[in-house]
Amino acid sequence: APTSGHIAFDGAEVGSSSTTSYWRQVQAVFQDPYASFNQFYTVRRILSNTLRLSTERLSSREREDRLRGGLGAVGLKADEVLTKWPHQLSGGQRQRVMMARALMLRPKLLVADEPTSALDASLRVSVLNLLADLRQQYSMSILFITHDIGQAYYLCDRMLVMYQGELVEQGSVEEVVQNAQHPYTQRLLADVPKLH
Repeated sequence: APTSGHIAFDGAEVGSSSTTSYWRQVQAVFQDPYASFNQFYTVRRILSNTLRLSTERLSSREREDRLRGGLGAVGLKADEVLTKWPHQLSGGQRQRVMMARALMLRPKLLVADEPTSALDASLRVSVLNLLADLRQQYSMSILFITHDIGQAYYLCDRMLVMYQGELVEQGSVEEVVQNAQHPYTQRLLADVPKLH
């Protein structure tokens, strides 16, 4: 429960309706996928457990298609990862499995909390491109939480800047980046590497 204020999604107070109903519509991709998975479950079991939230009655063939389709959507080959445990995957593969898990429910909102911070530079770009593609493909919104204003600029339409728990600046990405008013926003922009 929030310590103050309220949280609403799609016009309804979060917590007033069933938690299961909420999580069907809102999924998350976390900073550390390794800590998010049960290490004793294979990828198949992790993804299969997610389908328990679905209201759809899926045959075993449809469940299998959903698993394979989710992995395919994030650029993974099902035959290569379904039988593996999380520790057998690379960091980029674990992050993609987490995205596949979230996308299998066709959420309206994907909360991506620092989804690239544990990845090397080349994987960061591929994950950002993947998020941009999936946003279009699934017509969903993404709440992208990051300290990297360059990544936010690349992926987002609107930007909200928080400093010490307070919202200090907001607007379109172009407005915030080109006309930063708050010193914290200016510091974030100064940290973006520039090529000379």
